[in-house]
Amino acid sequence: MAKGISDLIADLDTIVSNFEEAQNETIKKLLSDATIEVKKRTPVDTGDLRDDWHVDINGSSGDLLNTMDYCEHVEFGHKTKGGKSFVPGVFMLKDTYELMNSHLDDYVKYFWSKASGRG
Repeated sequence: MAKGISDLIADLDTIVSNFEEAQNETIKKLLSDATIEVKKRTPVDTGDLRDDWHVDINGSSGDLLNTMDYCEHVEFGHKTKGGKSFVPGVFMLKDTYELMNSHLDDYVKYFWSKASGRG
């Protein structure tokens, strides 16, 4: 904790110099954790859907992606081939988003520990 103005300035300088790296590390951690969680929630038939989850990080942002053409049908549900019944959605991505959102405070703490040079 800063004891005087010079300590406060030093702390702010540390945060400014560590900001980008702390931001990138936090994004990587959040997306890595999200990937683990969404894979846990993804149903397995052949394993292709679960195995296709991957992260695309571009600078200070990133995406959790799945390129399997049937992923959306598993997430939200779909009619059967004859159209007589409906297979409900699994909501693996929605549930993962809600879980990650509920832990947002932890990611903010992680970021500040990295930015302040204390983590």
